Parts: sequence; C-alpha cells; structure tokens
Amino acid sequence: MPLKYSRRFGAGCLLTLLMIPGLLGQEGKTVAITERLGNSVTLHTGVTGLQNDSVIVWTFGTSSPPPTIAKSVYGRIETNISERFRERLQLDPQTGSLSITNISTSDAGIYQLHIINGQILKREFTLEIYYPVNRPHITSLQASRRSSVHLSASGRCWVLCFVENGRDVTLSWYRGTERLNQTSSPDLSTSLSLRLEIWEDSPVYSCVATNPVSKEAAEGNIKQLCAELGPSPTPRIYVIPAVLIPTAMILTGSIYLIYKSKKSRKIEGKNVQL
Repeated sequence: MPLKYSRRFGAGCLLTLLMIPGLLGQEGKTVAITERLGNSVTLHTGVTGLQNDSVIVWTFGTSSPPPTIAKSVYGRIETNISERFRERLQLDPQTGSLSITNISTSDAGIYQLHIINGQILKREFTLEIYYPVNRPHITSLQASRRSSVHLSASGRCWVLCFVENGRDVTLSWYRGTERLNQTSSPDLSTSLSLRLEIWEDSPVYSCVATNPVSKEAAEGNIKQLCAELGPSPTPRIYVIPAVLIPTAMILTGSIYLIYKSKKSRKIEGKNVQL
C-alpha cells in the first residue's frame, strides 16, 4: 500500500524518509535520455496537477544517499542547492519535471525523483551526454580501369570517406536513400574510414556520420571525385584491328610488287633466249 503521510511530519522528516532505500512507493521504469552537449534537457515526470502541499525532491548520483539538487517543499522551491548545477536548474511545481540548461559531460548520470502527494511516487532517469559528431570528408583514391571494365561505357574509381571517431559514431555510405555499407569502432584513438567502389556516374552519393544525438553528411559529386569517370577509351578489341589493318595492307602490297617484279623478270628472260 502507498505510504500515507500527515502534515504534522516536518519537512526534514519527510526528506529523510525519501532517502531510505527500498521505501515503499509507486516506482516506474528507469527512463534513458540522451542529449547533445550544451543543449537543455527536461526530465519529464508524467505527473500533472500537483498541489502546493506536495513535496518534490530530485537527487543526482549513485552515492547512498545521493545528494539533493532541487526540491519543492510545500510550495517553496530551491534549485541552487548544488554548486554543480547552480543557476542551471528549473523545477516545475505542478509536474515535478526538472529542466537542466547548458548541460556538460559531468551532468551525465542517474537522477532520482521522489514526490509525496498523499502517496510516495518514485522515478529514475539516466542521462547520457554526447559530443556532436564531426563532419566527414570524402576524397578520391587512385582510379582503376581494368580490362574487364574497358568494355563498359563507364569507368570506376575508389572514394574514401573518413571522420574523427567518437563514442557510438557510425559512418555510412548512401546512394540516394539506399545505405550501401557502414562501419564503427570502439577504438576512439583512430579515425573511422570507409571506402566505396563507384562503377557509374549515377545518383548523388553521400557519406553520413551519426551518433545518438547528431548527424553530419558530406555529399560528393562523382564527376568531381573521380575525374576519370565517363566514356571509356576505345575498347582494345577494336584497337588491335585499327593498328593491324594498315600494316597488313602494306605487307600485302609489298608482296604483290615483289611477285610482279619476279614475274616480269622471268618474261624478259624468255624473250632474250628466243
């Protein structure tokens, strides 16, 4: 049964009760929130219509008991309890929701809410802070034109996309809206890189870097990235006849002239004998 309370309990006694681990009350699932560094975030309680005789307490951290960072006791709101959050907290007395402005990486962690309003209500939030992902860059690698490609109407080349790695960063290649490949790595000391083999000058390709809170894309024009792309040179199967036909004609002509010369000499020799 929910724990009832009376106004005869002092505020200090109520706050002490809230800090007791395992105290009976309505407890929901832990809410996971991710946010971008420098943004503002609100921890929504899902509660409405709290009265001035309610007691609202927010704590932060994993120590036992965790320190109080904001509270509202019978309508009196305090949000500058913790030096860490000074001038950065706003507490809504009607919902119990807590807003944090200009968040930093040190604000990541566990936030717990306790509300006494005829019964005890508990909520827990985990806040993760991410840096915005960096913009990826695209460059072309050495173009490749193998004999098997020479027979097609277009060439191919390799392009490389790279970005500075970060927590939960994924790098992907897209052709239009179709994702072609992707990569990620837990090793934050190295950059992420992803190659793509381009076969034709078709739609716009884009390289996209994402993390849970941001997205950056670098689009590349295939004609600019792979200057060698375009109509292939004359296929080799046609190059060979183009070279041999004139040579064959010269050889044939020479043989014919030699044959004609020898034939003329034989005729002249017969005439002399006669």
